[in-house]
Amino acid sequence: MYSESIILDNTLRFFDNCPAYTAAVLNNATATLEAELFLNSFIRDVTERVSNNLNLNRYYNLTTSLVKLMYSACTYDVSVFNITDQWCSLFTKEDFYNFEYYSDLSNYYVKGYGIPLSYQIGCSLIQEFVDIFDSVINGSQLIQKAKFRFAHAETLLPFLSLLGLFRDPEPLRHDSDPNFINNRLWKTSVIASYASNIKLILYSCPDRYRVKAVHNEVEYLIPGCDDLYCTYSVFKSTMAPVLALNFDRLCNIN
Repeated sequence: MYSESIILDNTLRFFDNCPAYTAAVLNNATATLEAELFLNSFIRDVTERVSNNLNLNRYYNLTTSLVKLMYSACTYDVSVFNITDQWCSLFTKEDFYNFEYYSDLSNYYVKGYGIPLSYQIGCSLIQEFVDIFDSVINGSQLIQKAKFRFAHAETLLPFLSLLGLFRDPEPLRHDSDPNFINNRLWKTSVIASYASNIKLILYSCPDRYRVKAVHNEVEYLIPGCDDLYCTYSVFKSTMAPVLALNFDRLCNIN
């Protein structure tokens, strides 16, 4: 196993090494505008209710930022300790749905489909997969059976977006139709939860080579393919726009 240093790793830590992304997304308040507009639609009511329930009004001015931290504490209580009757008891079911969509909106624009640059800068990882597959097919790589890469949601979500997975038919907005919100494909609590994984598997079949995508141990049809076991030539054709991307040019690196 090996790992590049953060400042050299444009394959897994591309988001740390792209000046254009830092300027246009990370340091640009408009990138999270949709998320903040949605947050503002409910957070004041939640703050007031929590403050009242805890009898804080006479002693302390509870801020919306602290309520967000309380919600974060709730999520860790559940995920790490399976505790639901402490921090989580401060919130209603509707609050949970709202905070979830708020998080999804933020991830959608900062790490996914909302802003093309947010996921296009992950192009080197897709290109690495294709290079490995090509080397197997042309016979120059006959020893390596698998390559494992370990990273976080900041890498996984752009990768899923480059593959075209979990893409909703319309962009996520702060004022999207409630039915659309409830049935959206982009749910980071599902597609990028703890231990989430994505596999691209190359098969040598009697007639041709084929590729299959497996996310969290579930097979998914790669958009642009007509079969779960996608003909490799079709896969490469589908990925052609991604393979044509150049990390240095996207990031304005000379």
